[in-house]
Amino acid sequence: MSIKVSIIVPCYNIAPFVSQCMECLTRQTLRDIEIICIDDRSTDATPGLLREYAQTDPRITVITQKRNGGVSAARNAGMAAARGEYIGFVDPDDLVDANFFETLYNLAVASDADIAKGAVKVVSPDGEMEIINLNPQIRTSKFNFGTSFWSAIYRREMLQKNGVEFPREFIISEDLIFLMKAVHFARTIATTDDVYYWYYRRENSADSQDMSTPKVDSGIGATRHMIEWTDAQPDATDAERRAAARKAYCNAAYLAGKNLRPLDIQKILDLLMWWYDAATAHADAVPDLRPRVRRAMRCKNEHALRSQMFVKNTRLRLFGVIPLMKRSRILGWGTRYLLFEFMPVLTVRPGMPKTKIYSFGIPVLSIKR
Repeated sequence: MSIKVSIIVPCYNIAPFVSQCMECLTRQTLRDIEIICIDDRSTDATPGLLREYAQTDPRITVITQKRNGGVSAARNAGMAAARGEYIGFVDPDDLVDANFFETLYNLAVASDADIAKGAVKVVSPDGEMEIINLNPQIRTSKFNFGTSFWSAIYRREMLQKNGVEFPREFIISEDLIFLMKAVHFARTIATTDDVYYWYYRRENSADSQDMSTPKVDSGIGATRHMIEWTDAQPDATDAERRAAARKAYCNAAYLAGKNLRPLDIQKILDLLMWWYDAATAHADAVPDLRPRVRRAMRCKNEHALRSQMFVKNTRLRLFGVIPLMKRSRILGWGTRYLLFEFMPVLTVRPGMPKTKIYSFGIPVLSIKR
């Protein structure tokens, strides 16, 4: 059998999701696939469940890592073992449309594309769904493909020839680095809006609101790497450098929006100052920032930048113990008031030209400016 797509699934203690993931992948309308599951030394029932599926479907291969090395090492091991013309990635707690890989493969072949990309449906823990489709922007410039790497397939020869892998030194934002390099080396990117990768946000996931110091350090290193690696490429265009600067800022702002320790806040403040100097080295590389943020960066005013960029919480407690009300303010998100610190009773979202006010998630007032 000629393998058209190798699907790589990194697995670590994901026993509750093995069944739905394997059923989703084995029922793909594209039959000429291989499913490479990398067990990263799971301590639950994951290895046994994967082996059971491998016994019933010869297209499934289970690779057991010698030691727990993290998601980057797992994906890299899968890429090294892949034999398909193209490579795709699926996280085990996510899903894809039944015709996801067939549609992308046919698109890639018809377009002779190094990358073929679909759209994304994001499902929140409470079941709300949001469609994220960057394809219109990608059709304008391939460098606008900066997130959601698993929504695409990649020509294996292109990745191997250029040594594109997931960096093991970063425990978060490693996917952004992989995607940035894949897009740099890709000759063409084809897109379709007709199939979806289903990304499920989970409670206590890697994308949770709390951010540990090792993750902060990793995110800072990845942010710097985006600009430094791009600057080191002799064939990088001005458009690519501007895109790298924008992506780096978005990653820094993402870190700033987390619950952080004081020392980590200082690290990100230093990162933002460094980023401004690095980004302004390229004409119009700095994205549209709020005037106060731009001014604080330009003047190296840490106090002003801190007040503009970081989470601020105000808590009211009865007798200093019983939680009554919590006010959270995040840049670009507005202000939220939570009753008993968990029930969102009022949300104010500032925007241009309207400010919208929600009560219990229901829009109740819109103020025109």
